[in-house]
Amino acid sequence: MTSVIDISDCVLGECLGESALSMYTIPKHVEGITAKAATKYAQIAGTFGVSLGVFAVFFFGEVPRVRNDVLRQFPFFDQYFDRTIAPEDNPF
Repeated sequence: MTSVIDISDCVLGECLGESALSMYTIPKHVEGITAKAATKYAQIAGTFGVSLGVFAVFFFGEVPRVRNDVLRQFPFFDQYFDRTIAPEDNPF
């Protein structure tokens, strides 16, 4: 037969025994941020970072200094960012 234990009589779980207290654990954290939360925040920040980088490439892609010094260094962008004028189209 089991007896009913009044929780208000327990001090730091002494009346419940060690097994009842070990069911609950506090996850390890740094400044209140757990590893699961940090992974979620890093994934969101990475997504924003990649989208900001893609935006910057296409926004500054028409600036001649960025286009020639940075973007044309990649082989797959070399022909795309080539802005030379054919000699027959040049009026001078």
